[in-house]
Amino acid sequence: EMFDRVWAWTKSHLQIRSEDKLFSWLWENGKVTDVNPATDADQDIAYALYLAHAKWGEEEYLMDAKDIASDIWNIEMKEIAGDRYVSAGNWASKGDGVVVNPSYLSPYIYRVFAEIDPERDWMSIVDSSYALLEKCSGKSGLARDWCKLNDDGSVIPGFLLGGKKKDFGVYSYDALRVPYRVALDYKISFDGRAKAYLDRQKILSKDWKLKGKIFAKYAVDSGKNIGTNESLASYGAQIASLSLSDKDAACGIFKKKSSPDLLKESDFYNLMWLWLGMEFLGDPISCD
Repeated sequence: EMFDRVWAWTKSHLQIRSEDKLFSWLWENGKVTDVNPATDADQDIAYALYLAHAKWGEEEYLMDAKDIASDIWNIEMKEIAGDRYVSAGNWASKGDGVVVNPSYLSPYIYRVFAEIDPERDWMSIVDSSYALLEKCSGKSGLARDWCKLNDDGSVIPGFLLGGKKKDFGVYSYDALRVPYRVALDYKISFDGRAKAYLDRQKILSKDWKLKGKIFAKYAVDSGKNIGTNESLASYGAQIASLSLSDKDAACGIFKKKSSPDLLKESDFYNLMWLWLGMEFLGDPISCD
C-alpha cells in the first residue's frame, strides 16, 4: 500500500513530460521547477518498479519499468566512437561529446534492464559503464564528480560543469556515491571489475584507519583531502564498499557514525545513504 501511494504521487507529480516516460528532477515549494530528467533518478525508479514486481507479482510494475528503461536508452544515452554511454540527462547528450556523472552509473540496474528489455543491448552498457569509471577516475582511483568525453571517446581535460573550477578533478558530494553503486553491483553479480575498481581506492580506508575519518572532498589525482568536512552520505557508501574487503573498518564506521545525537542532526539525504550502506552489514547488523 505504501509503495503504491508513493508511486501514484510520483507519476502524477513528476512523470509529467509529454514526450516520454521520464521524470522531472526538481520539485521545490510544492511544484516542479525543472522538467528535465536526471538519469540516476529515472534508473532508480525503474529498478524499484522491477523489485516491486518481483516482490508482489503485479505485471503493471514491470511494464512501467520497461517503458522507463526504453526512454532512458533513447534519451539519456549517446553513442561515442562506437560505444554507447550513460549520460547525466537529456541535456548532457546534446551537441558534441557527452557529459557524464560517474555516480549515476549503475551496472546492476543495466543487468535488470537486459532481462526486462531484451530488444536492446543493455549488457554493453555494463561494459561501457566500467570503461567510463576508468576514464573518469584520477590516479588515486577516485572518480570525478563530473566528466565529459570527446567524440573520439577521450576525456576532455579540465572540463568544468557550469564553468566552476571545483567541478573538475574533485571527488566530492556527487562522486561519493560511486562506491555504493559499484559495491552493489559486485554483491549482485560478483563482477571482478567492480572489486578491482573499489580496491584502488586505498586512500579512503587509509584515512579512516590513520585519522578516524573520511573526508567529503578529495583531489582525484593526488588523493589529498580538500578541507576537513565529512559527509554521512560518504560514510554510507564506504560502509558498502569496505564491507566487501574490510568488515572491521565498515563496522567501525557504522558504530562511530550512527550515534543517536549524530543522526538527529542529519538530513534525509545523508541518512538515506547511511541506511543504504548499513544493508551491507547484514540483518540484524553483524558488527558485535
